[in-house]
Amino acid sequence: MNLDFSKYHVLVIGDVMLDRYIHGSVDRISPEAPVPILGVEKRENRLGGAANVALNLKGLGAEVSVISIIGDDVAGKDLVSLFIENNIDVNLITDKSRPSTCKTRVMSSSQHLLRVDEESSENISPTIESKLLESLTTLIKNKNIDLVILQDYNKGVFTTTSIVKIINVLRDNTIKYAVDPKFVNSELYRDAFLFKPNLLEAKAISNKDNYSAIADEIKVMLNAKNVVLTLAAEGMYCVSDEGGYHVKTMSKDIVDVCGAGDTVIATLSLALLEGFSLELATRLANRAAGIVCQKSGVAPIYKEDLVE
Repeated sequence: MNLDFSKYHVLVIGDVMLDRYIHGSVDRISPEAPVPILGVEKRENRLGGAANVALNLKGLGAEVSVISIIGDDVAGKDLVSLFIENNIDVNLITDKSRPSTCKTRVMSSSQHLLRVDEESSENISPTIESKLLESLTTLIKNKNIDLVILQDYNKGVFTTTSIVKIINVLRDNTIKYAVDPKFVNSELYRDAFLFKPNLLEAKAISNKDNYSAIADEIKVMLNAKNVVLTLAAEGMYCVSDEGGYHVKTMSKDIVDVCGAGDTVIATLSLALLEGFSLELATRLANRAAGIVCQKSGVAPIYKEDLVE
């Protein structure tokens, strides 16, 4: 099994996020209200959302580029710094009308006490959409892109018009694309190389009852080459022209499931590019997700961990 993905260049388009963590300890309750008082010991920033997909691809050895939207704020600057720190090529468009998506998690040891979200779910404006398409066209012209991952977190990058325009550009340049969708606009992602919803997202576009029938229907409906449904504790179900397979979750001590879906689509995409069968690619992605779920917070997979 060849896990050398260094020859591939993957472009991620989607909603990037900054994951902030405030770590500390709690030893008393506030006299002002019945809430714990956290003594702050450490703060850290991590790449989240579509940025975490890029970080997973980088950890697996691929060359990575990112196109996304940020706000004109501190969180946006922190995102830029993290991309530079991780040697990821970024094309970030600043939209002064919206904040950068930032999720702050307050942690005491491994206990998650609180999450604070700063974000906008409003669709990007036509002006920002035009800049995004311009960035995509320029990047394709200047770099040899093997695959584009469309990573939707419903924060405004993917609109009914931007999806169609992005896919048209990719078709015109014969570039494969993979999709990690949300609940809206899934019907627009036709002819995808890989379509990877979770079960709830899949049920939103299917009238079937069980996951195998749902996956079969989605494959036909969207004319997708490969469909993988993530089923939480039940593992994954994948279907291609060669048939369908249920890959069960490996028995692991789960610490945190945050970001596991990002790891799955990154691993699946590279394995399929390398020519793995869909079943083998799904088994590899399942193993990768199991590894990151043993880590606290949003964390990427690294090639060395997967090889081991």
